[in-house]
Amino acid sequence: MSAAVRRELSAAARIERFAPGAVILDAFTSPSVEVFVVIAGAVDLWNGPQRDDQPADERLGPGEIFGFSAMLTKRSVGPLAIAADSVTVAAIPSPVVEPAFASGAGAQFLAEQGTVVRQRVAVSPYSLVDELIVTEPLIVDEADPIADVVRSMTERGSPCAAVQFGDGRFGLLTDGLLRRRVLVEGLPATAPVREVADRTVPTVVMGDSAAEALILLLDSNAEFLLVTDRAGRLRGIVSPRDFTVSASTSGVSIHEQVRRAATVAELQERIRRVPVVLDDLLSRQLASGKVITVYSAIVDTIVRRAITLVFREHPELSTDAFTWLSLGSNGRREATPSSDIDSAVAFDDALEEGEIARYRAAFGQINRLLADAGLTADDHGATAQSRVVPLFDRGEERVGVGVQDRGLAPHEHMFA
Repeated sequence: MSAAVRRELSAAARIERFAPGAVILDAFTSPSVEVFVVIAGAVDLWNGPQRDDQPADERLGPGEIFGFSAMLTKRSVGPLAIAADSVTVAAIPSPVVEPAFASGAGAQFLAEQGTVVRQRVAVSPYSLVDELIVTEPLIVDEADPIADVVRSMTERGSPCAAVQFGDGRFGLLTDGLLRRRVLVEGLPATAPVREVADRTVPTVVMGDSAAEALILLLDSNAEFLLVTDRAGRLRGIVSPRDFTVSASTSGVSIHEQVRRAATVAELQERIRRVPVVLDDLLSRQLASGKVITVYSAIVDTIVRRAITLVFREHPELSTDAFTWLSLGSNGRREATPSSDIDSAVAFDDALEEGEIARYRAAFGQINRLLADAGLTADDHGATAQSRVVPLFDRGEERVGVGVQDRGLAPHEHMFA
């Protein structure tokens, strides 16, 4: 947060003190309207509505926060917070603190912390993205004046509006876009909303898992996701805060942790935790096909991060000189824990054979990094480090050459 935002939060905070054993918050009884920051002492948290004299699920110390899941979802989803000793907390009201959680950084925080509701039920609710939709979306026509759309957003109390274009597709108008285009750049309020709408908003389909949707939101650094039905009709809009109610997204925090791994050792440690995530998703009765899709997305992120970390050790090599291709079950987004990492690479035509050999050595380093953490490469040679094998020959057009002729942009990311 910026210094100005922190000052605003501090000014709005209410300081309270609690004796040992005092209930600070019971968000199972009623939703919280505040976020609590521990200033001094220790706070015990129970994520289930009944303590039953069991040990606390978590103990928080100074600087840690609680109460935001119930505040963001406006539901009685916990936790129960009790002072473990003499405790001082700062209570920050929801109107002041909510925008921080709705930001991209807020979404990353929620994912990193695994801060979703862990309800003690046999079947996890809110496992599908359509179950996260709270209100009907505000839909406007692309020709509507900006001023009229802003008025409708204000009357609805909506932070965004879906803009329908003539081809049946949708864009999005947000508060941030309005501030930048109208207030900063001076676009007149009489201009049609099509001149402001963002046409690149990621879209998911009803029936997609909440875990898949959260990964898409994090990968695209988006503020919102559009939710359509199979026929392409818009059914809802979800934001980062909506995912806090979904228990099925709890394990997906590993995705964001992988993406932020700072070292090879840290990445490998997080790779080894992925099977536990899959077990968690299955135990919450997320359909196996959805779990496979989530796992495939996590593997994509693992390989992307491995490429970044290895090439950071080789400043003489450029990730703009090749395109990494994900093959087989990984390329089809059907990977399972037993799947090999099948891959290939397309090089820029400007690279000479001697340079390509240095790149292949780096790709071998990537494969060893992954193998040491349990993700093995294909043992038949279908890997980016291997030289061209006959099975991949396509006349003059071979895997490993001709990236420009084949229409592939030099890039370090993977494509199926």
